[in-house]
Amino acid sequence: MKCLEKGPTFYSRLGGTVTVAFLLLTLWLLCFSVSGLKMMIESEIFAVLALLSTALAGGRVVKIVKLPALFGFMVVGLMWRNWNVTPIDLSTQISAKWGSIFRNMASVIILLRGGYGLNYTVLKSSYSVILRLSFLPCLLEATATAISVYLLLGYSWIWGFLIGFMLSAVSPAVVIPSMLRFKEEGYGIDKGVTTVAIGATGFDNVLAMVGFGIIQSFIFSPGNLLQNLGNIPLQLVVGAAFGIGWGLLLHCCPCSNLRPGHIVGARFFLLMAGGVIANFAGRALNFSGAGPLACVIMAFIANVSWSHQSGWGKPQNPNPIADLLSGLWIFQEGILFGLIGTQILIEELDLTLVGYGALVMAISLVVRVTTTFFAVMNRNFTRKDRLFLALSWIPKATVQAALGPVVLETARRLESGEEYEKMGMNIITMAAMSILIMAPLGAVAIELSGPRLLKKSVVDRSV
Repeated sequence: MKCLEKGPTFYSRLGGTVTVAFLLLTLWLLCFSVSGLKMMIESEIFAVLALLSTALAGGRVVKIVKLPALFGFMVVGLMWRNWNVTPIDLSTQISAKWGSIFRNMASVIILLRGGYGLNYTVLKSSYSVILRLSFLPCLLEATATAISVYLLLGYSWIWGFLIGFMLSAVSPAVVIPSMLRFKEEGYGIDKGVTTVAIGATGFDNVLAMVGFGIIQSFIFSPGNLLQNLGNIPLQLVVGAAFGIGWGLLLHCCPCSNLRPGHIVGARFFLLMAGGVIANFAGRALNFSGAGPLACVIMAFIANVSWSHQSGWGKPQNPNPIADLLSGLWIFQEGILFGLIGTQILIEELDLTLVGYGALVMAISLVVRVTTTFFAVMNRNFTRKDRLFLALSWIPKATVQAALGPVVLETARRLESGEEYEKMGMNIITMAAMSILIMAPLGAVAIELSGPRLLKKSVVDRSV
């Protein structure tokens, strides 16, 4: 395997593909063995493994043509639902309960990676532009979407803002890999353009998910308006308190005199457990905005603390928790995007919704790009730098896939009625449209604009 590690990029990618394939084969054999060699094609576990395997294969295929892997994941899900060439019906074989668990776990991983990836040094030096890039495009796009949805689709304001926050999040799965590659090649490093973009994605996602969670609790809460408004600061306080408390716990436990392998395992387990408790308990208590905030805060505290205690994050000492979260996400994103694809039955799509939905996204895109261009104005960034950041803020995928089915899932769980379930399906349709349109559009925009707009510096690779 050493030849694969030392070879050119092609062989490195080949090695990664072979490794993922072997892990999938092992997973199939493991499940088949545990079932007593009786895993049926109609079983739920077979459907999950089939979706995961084919989605990851589809992701590898689309990456050949420089499109995001998540685009392939979702297309595979659409094919499973709409091409009846096999006796497997993933939309019914994978139960709503397990679909909900997979989506919530994806949200936990997204939030923990976002919080864990926040660099304290970068935040301290560039906090102003990072906060503006995180908050202004997200808030103004959510507002523009709410207005467009109200005027074009006739939805109420509260549904409009729910859709707005769901659609306003940028996709870290598209943005971050591109920024890291540009950084390695020397593009934009002299002014920290790529570093600012990476730092802002986490805040952007958290704002969108917290906003979505708070508005969702409004919609499904039986209380009056004043009571619901009072719940907003309460959710934020509860989320912040739990996040800080669990983060301080992670600072003290496990003790640092354990074996290095035991320390890594215990830290990863406790971080994941804290995220799962915050997210799942928050949804169960109808405090949907508290869980995301808690996840990000505890992950940020953990990263700062563990980096100080163990020296993680330096070139000669990589951060193993970040690597574990990244590796777990490889499989989780295949399930996440594949599942949302299986929710869409093309022949039953409302063409009016599709047409007006596309117009809503076009309006929101103009607002987002324009806002981003002006939000990052400072004396360091040129117009080309700002234009690149504006184009980099186009992709949508990760948060949309995680939040899109939440309303339908909640409406069915609470038995809220046919009207809520229909709105849930409409939101899934808009989430799927945003992924299919904005993810490849944004990826292409980043790929083409980076080398043309960013200044290239000489990278010292001797260190």
